[in-house]
Amino acid sequence: KHVQKTTRRAIKKIHTLESPRIKSHLLNALAILWQPTDINGDPVSDNSLSIEILLQCVEIEGGMDNAKIDTLTLLARAIRYSPDNPQENLRKAKEIYQKQLPRAKMEAPHLVCGILVNLSEVERELGHSDEATRLKREEELLLEAQKHISLDPFSEDLLLGRLAWNYTSQAGSLWQQYSPEAESMIQKALNTFESIPNPSSNDKTNWKTAKSISHKIKGNHDAEVRNHRDTLKQERNSNLRATTQHNLAQSLLKHPHTTNDMLLEAISLLKEVLPIRKNNIRHHWEDLFQLSQAYTTLCSIAFEQTYHKKATNYLLLAVEASKQLGNGSELFLSVRL
Repeated sequence: KHVQKTTRRAIKKIHTLESPRIKSHLLNALAILWQPTDINGDPVSDNSLSIEILLQCVEIEGGMDNAKIDTLTLLARAIRYSPDNPQENLRKAKEIYQKQLPRAKMEAPHLVCGILVNLSEVERELGHSDEATRLKREEELLLEAQKHISLDPFSEDLLLGRLAWNYTSQAGSLWQQYSPEAESMIQKALNTFESIPNPSSNDKTNWKTAKSISHKIKGNHDAEVRNHRDTLKQERNSNLRATTQHNLAQSLLKHPHTTNDMLLEAISLLKEVLPIRKNNIRHHWEDLFQLSQAYTTLCSIAFEQTYHKKATNYLLLAVEASKQLGNGSELFLSVRL
């Protein structure tokens, strides 16, 4: 709160300056302060405040059609991570990125890599197709971004982190399809994580997840669970901790020798993270869907009317969440179960 008050005092001071260029430059710098690259590892993060500041920049620079590309791409990022109306925010961010990409290629080629990386993330989150198609589209955009990395070396960490996570997700998807390509894909992911010069806290958590998926693909499910438990002991950030809890719950549910106690632990973990992950609709759907699966599996082990009722209730909630994600694979999976 003290930093926010200081920021607002700075904004008032900046607006007393005569030069529009200097005002815009200083406001832009303040906005960056409130939307750090490592959103999960930096305590100074307030996308709503960043949006407020950037809209002032846009006005100074002559409106949305004339504002600087870097101002608009920063605005898109702040909108994207704002917790209110997440799907609508993703659509708004995508529109800004798509509109600025041709401009960047002509006027500011050093911004092309960053725009493509952010566009790839937004399209993946929107999810207007099946998972495999989404992941391939994301990979295409990231590899296109890689061609421009020499002009924007500061985006290298971000690009490699996203590419490594894309390969991790593809490996998990291939494993679910019993594809022999899963093992080579997860090795590709691990190699890419290894190549990140300065991995963020999010990259480090994703890297550990990739190692767990590698254990799963190789059939070592106990090592997969142990890896998640070790990560959970070390993780302090609430968002990343919730992600690890979700991953542990998933591993317990998918374990080939799952027990009643493992299912109950998975349910407890998923219920605990529901309020933390609910602002991301895809994450919220995942948690609800897995809770419905957990209770369904419990019913198959020892049928109880309460388990059946809870499985149905969570499934209905998952269906409602999947509708916000469009007509992708999430809706199909929810309706099919």
